[in-house]
Amino acid sequence: MSVRAVDVALPLPVQSTFTYRIPEPLTVPERGARVMVPFGPRRVIGVVTGVLDQDEGAGQGRELKDVLDVIDESPLAPTPLLDLAAWMAEHYLAPPGECYRLILPPDGVRASRAVARLLRSDAPPGDAVVDALRDGPLRVSTLSRRLGGDPASRLARLRRSGVVAVEQDLASRGFRHVQVASLSDASFAPRGKAQGEVLERLRAAGGHAPVAELVRDRPSLRGAVDRLAELGALRIEEEREARMPGVMAG
Repeated sequence: MSVRAVDVALPLPVQSTFTYRIPEPLTVPERGARVMVPFGPRRVIGVVTGVLDQDEGAGQGRELKDVLDVIDESPLAPTPLLDLAAWMAEHYLAPPGECYRLILPPDGVRASRAVARLLRSDAPPGDAVVDALRDGPLRVSTLSRRLGGDPASRLARLRRSGVVAVEQDLASRGFRHVQVASLSDASFAPRGKAQGEVLERLRAAGGHAPVAELVRDRPSLRGAVDRLAELGALRIEEEREARMPGVMAG
C-alpha cells in the first residue's frame, strides 16, 4: 500500500531532510510550500523539498510521523531559488533547513520553544521554579539561566502534580500563502454542472473567496476552478494571510 509523503527541510542544525506522511484530509503540498511537523517534543515549520509516493512502512524501517498542518497552498519561493537552496546544501555540506531559510521571508520557517506556565496561583512559596513563574510564563531556556541549571527534573515533578504546564509555543504571528478566486466575467455561461456549482458558490461568497473554502467539502471541484480560470470566468491570485500558530501542550 502506498502512502503520501514529503521530504521536509527543518530550520535546525541537522544535515538531512526528514520524511513525513500526509494524513487525510490534508492536501499534498507542492515543493516550496511550508508544513508544520513534530520533531521530538517540538513543533517545527519547515519547507517541503520533495513529494514522495512510497510503500507503507518505508522510511528507514520506521513508521512515518504525520504532518500536522499544510500551511501554504502554493510554493513560497520560485523554483530557481529552491534549486539554489538545494545546491547550497549539497555543495557546502550545509544543513538544508538553514539554506532554505535564507531564501524565505523572515519567520518563514521556525521551531517552537518550550514555555513553562504556572497553573496554580495558590502553590506554596519556596520552590525556585514556582517562584520564578509567578510573574508569568517563561521559556524553559530563560528559566534555566535564571536558576543556574537545567530545571527539567523539577519541571517534570511539578507537571505531574498539576502545578506547572510546559507547552510548545511558536511565539510570533505567522503567515501563509493562500490562493483566492475572484469572479471576472459575471456573464460567463458555465459548461457543465461542476463549473456552475463553483460559480454559484463564488457568487454566494460575494465574488471573492479562498479556493480552499470553495472546494472544502467537494475537493473534486478543484478541476472546475482551474478550468474556469483558463476560460477567463474567474482569476486566481495569491495572497498572504496572517495566522496565529497557537500553543500545544507538551
